[in-house]
Amino acid sequence: MLEVKKPIALDGIYFRSGSAELDPNSESILDKVFETLNDNPDIEVEIHGHTDNTGGADLNRRLSQKRAESVKAYLVDKGISATRMTAKGFGPDRPIAPNDTPAGRAKNRRIEFYRIK
Repeated sequence: MLEVKKPIALDGIYFRSGSAELDPNSESILDKVFETLNDNPDIEVEIHGHTDNTGGADLNRRLSQKRAESVKAYLVDKGISATRMTAKGFGPDRPIAPNDTPAGRAKNRRIEFYRIK
């Protein structure tokens, strides 16, 4: 169960490079998120998109917003009410690892879920 205000970063949510298009391999992970939200109709979440620092910060903020919105749209298409989810993009502003290695940049390219209710 998601704890209120604790971030959950799920490995396996990927996008095409430089795009907000979900990689089809991400669907199995998002289907698990759908099941959790569907089984718990009182839960509301924020979906946070993050990028690494490759490219311009403004471009990455817009890209991370679009990626968070893509995740939300996927869940809405599955049947979760849009009013239960908010999408936010933070670009490269909240790294969880150094951006000076490929592994660090990969960790920073992520989607996080925060339970807000």
